[in-house]
Amino acid sequence: MMNLAFQREIYQRRAPHTFNAMQGLVMAMEKAINSRGKKTLFGHDKGRISYEEFLEKLRATLRCLVLDGLLEESSDGATALEAMRGALQAFSGAFPNWPAAYQYAGEFFGDGNKANAIAVIQRLR
Repeated sequence: MMNLAFQREIYQRRAPHTFNAMQGLVMAMEKAINSRGKKTLFGHDKGRISYEEFLEKLRATLRCLVLDGLLEESSDGATALEAMRGALQAFSGAFPNWPAAYQYAGEFFGDGNKANAIAVIQRLR
């Protein structure tokens, strides 16, 4: 098995824009899963706020996949979803210490939610 530091370096060199965007996306997913069903002191829905942040980070990550040549601008939603899944899989291999974020990714990008994930990706692109 490859050393984690080596995996990280390879990922960063092959896809520098995606690497940076994935850091923000993973933290947004972590926040989204931890904010579900919670409210602020003034009654605002933390889940909605964190979901909107997640969508912003997802949009940025999709753009970075294009910049790094991992996705074509003209690709359809299903292809973009597969590129996103691949980027997440590579990132989770290099940074395995975000289990809640990867759980959220599994729920959002997984086969059980595929049609919705594609619709969101198409809307964001």
